[in-house]
Order: sequence, then C-alpha cells, then structure tokens
Amino acid sequence: MRRNHILLLAVIVLALVVPFLTAEKASEDLLALWLAAMSLSQGTPELVYSSGAVPFTMQPPEAWIPLAEGLGHEGNIFPYLYPPLWAALFAPLTGMVSFATLEIAASLINPLLLLATSWLAWRATRSRLPCVVFLLIGQGLFYATLVGGIAILQNQPQILVACLTVLAVERGRSGAQITAGAVLALAAAIKLYPLLFVPILLARGQYRGVVSLLLIGGALGLGSVALAGWPLHAEFLEGVAAISATAIRIPANFGVDALVTSLLPPGSMQAVQAVSFPQSAGSNWFVMAKPDGWLLAGRGGILLVVLALPLVAARLPEARVCDTLWPVALIIVAMLSPLAWCYYYIAPLAFAPDLVARMGARRGGVLLLGIALAMSRLALMAGPHIGANAVSALAVAAMLTLLAGFVLAPHPEPAGVSRAPT
Repeated sequence: MRRNHILLLAVIVLALVVPFLTAEKASEDLLALWLAAMSLSQGTPELVYSSGAVPFTMQPPEAWIPLAEGLGHEGNIFPYLYPPLWAALFAPLTGMVSFATLEIAASLINPLLLLATSWLAWRATRSRLPCVVFLLIGQGLFYATLVGGIAILQNQPQILVACLTVLAVERGRSGAQITAGAVLALAAAIKLYPLLFVPILLARGQYRGVVSLLLIGGALGLGSVALAGWPLHAEFLEGVAAISATAIRIPANFGVDALVTSLLPPGSMQAVQAVSFPQSAGSNWFVMAKPDGWLLAGRGGILLVVLALPLVAARLPEARVCDTLWPVALIIVAMLSPLAWCYYYIAPLAFAPDLVARMGARRGGVLLLGIALAMSRLALMAGPHIGANAVSALAVAAMLTLLAGFVLAPHPEPAGVSRAPT
C-alpha cells in the first residue's frame, strides 16, 4: 500500500475514532458493576443480582434506582451479569474513589485495549499486512460498527474479555502455553464462554496451557467463593440459567435467537420497558421464555461446536488455526449465545484485516467495507424504517459473510517472522 493511501486511511480512521473518544459515555454496563459492588460494600448482597426468574427481563433491582440517581447517572440501568468475584473486588473501591473516576479510567483504558486487540491479532495471524495498516483497518472496523462503538460508549467489560482471548491465541501460537492458559482463565472468570475453546488447546497439544487454565481458573473460583460466599454464586448461576432460557429481541442482539424471534407472530413476546433515570430516557425490548425444543436445540448447537472444534483443530496447520479456526469459532459461539450482543464480535472482528492480505486489497477491502456498513450506526438509524428485526438480520448476515471470508480466503505462506515466547 502506498504512503498516500496509508495517510488517507489514517485520516478516515481518525475521523471515526475521535467522536467516540470525545463523546460523553453512557457507561451503563460499567455502572452495573459499580452498583453491585456498592451493594456488597453496604451489606446488602441480596441486591447484587436480579431475580433469576424466566423469562429474564434484563431489569435491575429496584433499589438500584436511587443509587444510580445519587451518582448522577442518566440513562438505562442494567443488572449485574458477571461472577461475584468482580463485585467483591470492586466493593472496597466504592468507598475510596467515585464512579466518575472509574468511568474516566475506563474511558482511557478501553480504547487502548481495542488497539492492543488489533495488534495481538496481527501477531497471531502473522499477517503480511504491515502492522500500521493492520491496526488502522482494525480500528476502523471497530469504530465504524456497533461492535466497537457501543462497547466504547458503554465502557463494556467485554472489551477486556476480547483482548484477553486474542492474547491467549497469540501466546499459544508463540509457544507460551502457560501464559495462554492463564489469560484464557482470566477471560473466563469475567465471561464464562471462553471455556468453550479449551478443546482447541487440547487438540493442538497445548497441555501445559490447559493445566495453567485449570490451576488459574480454579484459584480464581476458590478466591471468588472465599470473598463473596457461595450463596451469591448460586444466584449468579441461577441468573445464567435464566438468560439461557430466555429469548430477547433487541436491535443490538446479533445472534441466532434474535433471528428466530423475528419470525414469531406479533404479540408472542412480552414488552419490557427499561429501568432508567429519568424514566423517559429508557428504551424497550421484548422477551419470552424459550420452549423446551428451542432450548434443547440451542444447547445441542453449542455441544456440536465443542465436539467439532478439536476435530477441526487437529487437522489444520498452525497458521490456519490462528487465521481461520479461531475467528470462525469465536463468531459461531457468539451467534449461538442467548444474548449475542454486538460487542461479542470484537475478538473475531480483530482478525478481519488479515483478509485484505489474503484476498487482495480490492476484494478484501470491498468485503470489509460491506460488513462495516451492515453493522454500522447507519443501519441502526435505519431501524425505524426497515424494522428493528432487519438490523439484527443485517448484522448476522455480515458476520456470516465474514465467517465465509475466513474459510474461503486463500492461505499464503505466512511471513517468516520469528517471535520468541515471553
């Protein structure tokens, strides 16, 4: 790529990034962590989690509303959906720093994590693209789409999960198995789904990585129970089960369940008004309890993925495991998740710039541009005209197209760059 083309790309990416970095952050997902931590610090652990009833309505404990108001929050108030460990670790901080301070710190760190995620994907794929070009395309994709844009505005912990997951891929390829297993365990301690990728490590003979994951994960689990007690963990698991048994229709849900709900007749789902302050600032969504057949089919799909991963991973050369299998697996697992939020695709999207190297600048560029448009804020703004269901359908189609790109794109010999494990 010529220097003037790189400069033009840099200007475009800067124009995409700056508005998000300077915008006032909603931080609604970060707020849930803070309110859960406040509940623990104030001696009211029963307020950490919402009811585990089915259908899961995505509403927080009512007692959180005055707490959020006291923090000066305006907007939606979501429930806490993470393991008790993090609420317990943050509980002492609620008496030492303000939520505003945490929000500023997160607003500074998260863009750096997105940049690091792109850099780690470049290292993991051994892409033939120059690092600067890979990073520019990667950041452009993040900020041009709802995938990275909403995550930044929400100060979403999923950004850290994605970065840790891609770090595990990179460390595994570099031969640092123990580090790979440790960071994957940390990612799973925030969101459980990275555990589904353990079969890839086993199939690739990364047994030290698996042992590391089990040891670090076990230590985190025991530490969590010691800090927060078992009853909170039981509530957390009850909530996870409730989410799995619930279908939610909302434009930012980019999964198979969202597509199925779009086919349901009108009136088959329960409308839920978001809890917010002020109440007029809230949005709404639709929920329903999944029938047994639907629930069984979803679990069966996840099981098939877990069984297929080691079979495929064992037959692929190392280069294809990193530039094809990992992003494909990340896309499929996200799509099959009950709540396939747009930012669940941060990790697989981080690998997408390599398609420009594999397919050529013209074909790869057109592919990524089309994917970006289908998942952009323009598509979301068109929701009232094309229908909220169409927004999710466009995004799912975009991610399926990206999946096909990873599978079908040529696989040139990787650049001969030797990187020693650390």
